[in-house]
Amino acid sequence: MEYLIRPILALEGEHGVSLHGERVSVLAYADDLAIVAKSEASLQALLDSVSSAATWVGLRFKPEKCATLHVAGRTVRQTAFTIYGSPLRVLEEGETYDHLGVPTGMRGDQTPVATIARLEEETAKIFASGLAPWQKLDAVRTFIVPQLDFNLRTARIKKTSLKGLDSLMRAEGKRTLGLPSRASVELVELPPSWGGAGLLPIADQADLAAVGHAFRLLTSPDPKISRLALEGLAVSAGHRSAARVDVGLLVNYLNGDVAGNSNVTTTFSAARTARNRLSKRLPTLRWGWSEERRSFQLTMPGGRRPITVDGRSRRSLASALRRALQLHGRATLAAKPDQGRVARVVTTCPTSNHMMRGGRHTRFADWRFIHRARLNTLPLNGCRRWGNEDRRCRRCGRFDETTAHVLCHCLPMMPVITRRHDAILELLTSEIRGHPQEETRLDKRVPFQELVPDVEVPEEVASCRPDIVTIDRRNKIVRVVDVTVPYEDGWQSVTTARERKTEKYAPVARLLSAGGYRTTVDAFVVGSLGAWDSANWTTLSRLGVDRRRGAALARRCVSEAIRWSRDIYVEHVTGIRQYVG
Repeated sequence: MEYLIRPILALEGEHGVSLHGERVSVLAYADDLAIVAKSEASLQALLDSVSSAATWVGLRFKPEKCATLHVAGRTVRQTAFTIYGSPLRVLEEGETYDHLGVPTGMRGDQTPVATIARLEEETAKIFASGLAPWQKLDAVRTFIVPQLDFNLRTARIKKTSLKGLDSLMRAEGKRTLGLPSRASVELVELPPSWGGAGLLPIADQADLAAVGHAFRLLTSPDPKISRLALEGLAVSAGHRSAARVDVGLLVNYLNGDVAGNSNVTTTFSAARTARNRLSKRLPTLRWGWSEERRSFQLTMPGGRRPITVDGRSRRSLASALRRALQLHGRATLAAKPDQGRVARVVTTCPTSNHMMRGGRHTRFADWRFIHRARLNTLPLNGCRRWGNEDRRCRRCGRFDETTAHVLCHCLPMMPVITRRHDAILELLTSEIRGHPQEETRLDKRVPFQELVPDVEVPEEVASCRPDIVTIDRRNKIVRVVDVTVPYEDGWQSVTTARERKTEKYAPVARLLSAGGYRTTVDAFVVGSLGAWDSANWTTLSRLGVDRRRGAALARRCVSEAIRWSRDIYVEHVTGIRQYVG
């Protein structure tokens, strides 16, 4: 393609069109060429030049796949052009040609209706297929959404045409996650590492793409492109030349603070409109100018503090904009008093959502249960949103039948709840590989008489039975670990569960320390719905579990907690035991 482009550029000064003081003769991408000329004769001369170059290198254009558009002023003329002596298709006003997948023409609708309709059909087929649920979501994210990426960045697509595809993805995304229609849609939009389906609405992606495309043009490392972009921005803002306007006014125009030229629709007016729509959810999304780097910049939410992207970090813009919108969705979900309780915990820990991409260690029954349980939309008496029916537990009849009560507090279900605790304890103990001189005790009393025979031990302390005690008599080190599986009612519930265990065994640590032993007390916390407490990494390190084995253990513990919680719920509702033994 380089051999075809060079002859056109060589004739650019003579035949190219003048655009804001710059000469332009060709736009090239991959194997597509768009030749631009100042007159009919100039365009034919460029066509003859590029066809001769193609013949010289052994290539040949297909005239039936090419098209021409002649615009004089604001009208379209039916001028015929040829290549190899064959006439090319002549576009009329309102007629379009698909250039790089984007309908291109004079006053033509750039909405790729056929492409969108095809994507709707392919999306429906994927969700109706026999793939595993996590495979369906991955297929849509990988093969459907990226097909519109270039169109969203370069074409002006009507938002109404995207409603059908967005509605289909939203409805099928909920169904794939096993969610009822009343479930919060944010879980469908959040990324898999946050426990969601990763299906951000196409309409929102269109706004992100419009802002990102304008930014990339203005910060392009190619000086010709950046100059043309700046001049185009000045025209959009209502000025004839960028040299006659302060850059601050251009920034204010992009932020929607001042009016611009309403008679013309450009890349930058589209970016301005998109930013105004996004600002309703991302109020800190603002254009700016760095005088030090002489570059436009964008400031947006970035988690703990806003982040700023400029010309040097332009490659991270797309991911930063997408993450900003996802952070807003997570904050919206976490702020909901009912469906956001568990989400405040599990959406901030990727380990808790390891099954979202590959479904590892996860049964289909667990998948259908966990997302609904995390949003507190299980069909339980205490989870009803309306009505005056009895909310009491069908088993014990003492408290409201909520998700937390069923999974952690219902007395008739305590034998199964204990089995969940023991299953996680078994996984933990299977990974402990202490030194040869260490002694590991499981669910036994601490041997105070052997360790500190000269210290009087109160009965309430002597009767303590932590889940794991490792004793290194030579180095006089004792580690006490207790497993707990709380319900994730916000991070405070996880923190409280850990503190409760620490306080419970603090007297044990004090007695052993008085006898000269270095003693640590830790809790191993795994939520009933798969929350993973990051403090567990310290506990695993003290038990001699390295990070690689610890990561594998964390995934298994999360899935084991979900598996047993699902069995507890089903047995609670149906009375049918879900396990053997």
